[in-house]
Amino acid sequence: PLFPGVTRFKNALGGTAVVFSGTPEARFVFHEAFSMLNESRKQQLVDILRESGNLPLYYPDDAEVYIKAATTTDGSLFCAFFNIGLDPLEDIPLVVERPITRAQKLLPNGSYTDVDLCTDGNRITVNTPSFPLDPVILILK
Repeated sequence: PLFPGVTRFKNALGGTAVVFSGTPEARFVFHEAFSMLNESRKQQLVDILRESGNLPLYYPDDAEVYIKAATTTDGSLFCAFFNIGLDPLEDIPLVVERPITRAQKLLPNGSYTDVDLCTDGNRITVNTPSFPLDPVILILK
């Protein structure tokens, strides 16, 4: 009876608890999609995380990826991008909450190199490929 639903609660310590309710529709198989993972529910998750200040960037497309993000001591945005699908990606599209004018990629020798970057509003495209299970480490400024 709660699906779909979202509740928010500000606790006494100043934090916010968010409960996001959904019902998986997987009947006896693991490859079936969850009913709550559609475009409008994804947008709802984005809105919840953005409003709480917990979404510095996200991947807007449908490939299977895993991202870790953090703010570095100099204020840059660190992004570890993992392609966990079976197909390589030609470039890396991201939605970022602040203006980005420069992207650097970590090389195998530990140095960084500049990579081309296209911006369209808050959506950026980092022009570097991402191969399955080969992490791409980015510094976004």
